[in-house]
Amino acid sequence: MGGNRLNRIAVGIFFSALVSASLAAQEGLRDRDPQLDAAKRISDDLRRATFRHNNLYLLSELHFSDIGVEQRFYVPTNSQSQGISFSVSAPQRLYIVATKKVVFSIDASPTWAFGLRTNDDPNTIIRDESKRRRNQFGYRTRADAQFLFNHLFMDAYGTYTNDLYANTGEINRIVTQKYREAGVVGEWKYSSRTSGTFSAVTRRIDYPMNRFQPIDRPVDLLDRRENNFRGSFLHKTFPLTGLFVAAEASNYKFKNATYKDSDRVYAGAGFLYDDGRNYWRLEAGDTKLRFDAPGSKNFQGFTGNTQYNRRVAAHWNANFDAARDVDFSIFANNNFFVLDRAGTSLEWATTRRLSLRAGFQVGRDSYQVPVVSSTLRRDQYTYPWVGFLYTFRRFRGGFDVGYYNRTSNLPEFADEENGIRVVLRLSFIP
Repeated sequence: MGGNRLNRIAVGIFFSALVSASLAAQEGLRDRDPQLDAAKRISDDLRRATFRHNNLYLLSELHFSDIGVEQRFYVPTNSQSQGISFSVSAPQRLYIVATKKVVFSIDASPTWAFGLRTNDDPNTIIRDESKRRRNQFGYRTRADAQFLFNHLFMDAYGTYTNDLYANTGEINRIVTQKYREAGVVGEWKYSSRTSGTFSAVTRRIDYPMNRFQPIDRPVDLLDRRENNFRGSFLHKTFPLTGLFVAAEASNYKFKNATYKDSDRVYAGAGFLYDDGRNYWRLEAGDTKLRFDAPGSKNFQGFTGNTQYNRRVAAHWNANFDAARDVDFSIFANNNFFVLDRAGTSLEWATTRRLSLRAGFQVGRDSYQVPVVSSTLRRDQYTYPWVGFLYTFRRFRGGFDVGYYNRTSNLPEFADEENGIRVVLRLSFIP
């Protein structure tokens, strides 16, 4: 299936959803808050601005943390550090409110990482100490033109990132990723009960080999271009619950591994429940990943995700999330692997300043093409942890301590550095 045909299908799905929404009759209970979610998010940012002048609003922060700590399901890895590898970032966001309906924003987040080590293979000798340990500068930038109308929000944006992040899938390494993306995302609202979202995004992902990369994993096989289209239609059928359907289409073109060129189609449904104290979102559907190369193993099956949040009491919050998806692989003749993730956390605000936290994370990566004696590779990890956060005026700090354990049914991929992990969290708002 070619990329052009896939794009036409995606556009047809999206406009069909728009037409169906416009013909739907609206009766019965109304939403208590008909404002667009994007408009509320921008309003919250403007209220939190650290600097204001006429139509200019600046949000400024400073963060100290372990590398990749902001990534979902992140567990620090010692294999590329001497026990500690810190990152300093200074995210800045500038809003330019041209009119009530048009808002521009610019994000810039320079980062500085230190304590890195490129020699994560004990069998490789690196005599040049400058190649063994190095610091690295990175950045993340984004520009948005946001249009807020009565029934439509549209955001045309572009982003450019060249920075470290923790890849916790099959690689389980700290990598440098160059990420360029441009697209249009938005939200429309026909009435207080009927709404939807849409997006059309093109991106390019590269792993530059002249930057910090693991020396024992060919991460440049994942260099690629991709296009993604998604549309969803939400109807608040019940007073506190909305039902929605979603469709998505993507195509991928790889630079160094053309045999991974592929198309992906997804169709699913789900619901949203929100009563002010409980929030629950669930989406699931059927995903088809088809590779262009003849004889390649394709994927078709169930994927989905769910998030649940509950305010147990005035000072207690509980969270749970889980996901099942497909990602591209660099392992042997497996073009993809299926990832399953789940995590839960509990936070107790003991005082206005101090919060105690605890949680548990579990994950599994599954492969569908055997490589050794008809063995299908299976990796899994667990990470229970406890910690705290302390807030004092514009400063917030704390740390988490947990036990990380990662195993594989193929010994060469087992993690030999299982053990205690300490995650530091520090942030300051000038």
